[in-house]
Amino acid sequence: MKRPHLNVVIGLVALGSTAALAQTLSLPYPFVSGAPARASELTANFQAMIDAMNGKLGVSDPGSNGNSLTHPSIETSTPPIPITAFRVQRGGGVVAGGVIGYGQIPASGEGLRMMWHPYKGAFRAGQASAAGEFNEGNIGFYSWAGGNRTIANDYASFAFGDQVTVTGASATGFGANNTVDGNFGFSAGSQNSCAGFVCTSIGYFNVVDGQGATAIGYRNTADADYGLALGQRADVDGYTGSFVWGDASTTDFVRSTGTNQFVARARGGFRFRTNATLSTGCDIAAGGASLNCTSSRDEKQDFKAVDPVAILNKVAGLPITTWKYKEETTGVRHLGPMSQDFKAAFGLGTGDTSIGVLDEGGVALAAIQGLNQKLDEKTAETEQLKKEVATLKAQQAEILKRLDQLQAN
Repeated sequence: MKRPHLNVVIGLVALGSTAALAQTLSLPYPFVSGAPARASELTANFQAMIDAMNGKLGVSDPGSNGNSLTHPSIETSTPPIPITAFRVQRGGGVVAGGVIGYGQIPASGEGLRMMWHPYKGAFRAGQASAAGEFNEGNIGFYSWAGGNRTIANDYASFAFGDQVTVTGASATGFGANNTVDGNFGFSAGSQNSCAGFVCTSIGYFNVVDGQGATAIGYRNTADADYGLALGQRADVDGYTGSFVWGDASTTDFVRSTGTNQFVARARGGFRFRTNATLSTGCDIAAGGASLNCTSSRDEKQDFKAVDPVAILNKVAGLPITTWKYKEETTGVRHLGPMSQDFKAAFGLGTGDTSIGVLDEGGVALAAIQGLNQKLDEKTAETEQLKKEVATLKAQQAEILKRLDQLQAN
């Protein structure tokens, strides 16, 4: 059945008020039930609708090749501000314009929709529930929200995914069931929370609550300013500036015990490397407590012999005292030389403000060798003295024997 006319009801949103325009248009190409529409016919019909609306709204934008809807001006402004309400280019381009502070929200309530809110320069696409995730109160200026039941209600906020809520200014949230309350915060993953200025929460079930705080991984907590929790079940436990790393060896949490502390749980041990080929460095073995540093002959060069006795003599003259570091807990004591004295005596290490563990151990071993050499020398001298004493005793015995013979004669 032919339909010579098409009833079109157009709702126009402009200047913060709603104007209703109802017209009966005579289209150049009437729609026929069951008959396919040609592109040229659709274009002509659409142009007829555009022309009718432009007769009410204003002159068509010449930059759109005639396919546009425009509002002539915001009459209360000086000078008047032109608004391009909607434009479709024949080449396929689409523009929905607006001016911040003018107009009203196009739709509210639950439903599946794509929506441009020109009053706030905001965009929404996806599903809203009866809770009104896409309602006016949940839309921030220059914000963007997409997916299922997402909220971005502050300035330049961004939310995408499933039930992601972003309430911080210029904050961003991705994933599912994440909340970002901190300004400039960022969250991605699932079940994360991010509160505090420039907070970061990435992974699963991470909790961040502090300025500059970060939690990345699985069930980590960074609940203090500048706290950093990484890995699995790491918790700064409210201590500012603490860094906690948790491995996957247990389901127990590893926690910081003080402010500005570094804590790491690594059941498989620690490996620290200082060159590109990973051949030099120090290790702490799994379950161990000692630092094992590279000392292989294959990694050394420029060998020079030492005089153990000379080193022993230098050690004998090296000042050694007990002391504590200035910022250590009261009552802590250490025993050893000063790095300046050590450097002056042996010329070892990279500077005079520290002593290398290998250097200190090497000096001690060389001094032991020097002491052993002296003991060997003393032992040799003692053996020689014993021989000389034995000879003198034999000579003495011979003399006494001769005296006895003389007296007998």
